[in-house]
Amino acid sequence: MFSDIRGGGQVEMGPQQVVPGCGPKIYNRRSVPEFITCAMGGSIADEEEDNFVRGITQYFDGSSISCPHSKNGKYFVGRIFNSAGNVKSWVDGSTANYINPKSVIDWKLGPNYIYIDGNGWSTAPTVDDACFYLCKEPASSTP
Repeated sequence: MFSDIRGGGQVEMGPQQVVPGCGPKIYNRRSVPEFITCAMGGSIADEEEDNFVRGITQYFDGSSISCPHSKNGKYFVGRIFNSAGNVKSWVDGSTANYINPKSVIDWKLGPNYIYIDGNGWSTAPTVDDACFYLCKEPASSTP
């Protein structure tokens, strides 16, 4: 699943502003397996799931996320990434013919997204043709 990830397989996570549990502009570097374990291993695997999550994000309060996860924080993570040959893929390995330019994703606020490019992981919104992560609270979690 991670064979196409470049840049040493490192993840940088952190808020764009002060978030309880994170502090101001602090980025915690984690390995990919640690990140996925922290995210409970859930992921958005295809366009149908992506569209569903986009539909519910209007009810999602991204400012309530702390990063890394708070003691009771339980989130899934979904992603589209550039694999070898610059092919955009869902995590199930299928080709993603659908991807919105990041400039029109108006719900990507605060710490609920990160970007990936061919040279590694970045939270910077300026990575050309970057792909994104989205964290969401699963229905099975408790407050």
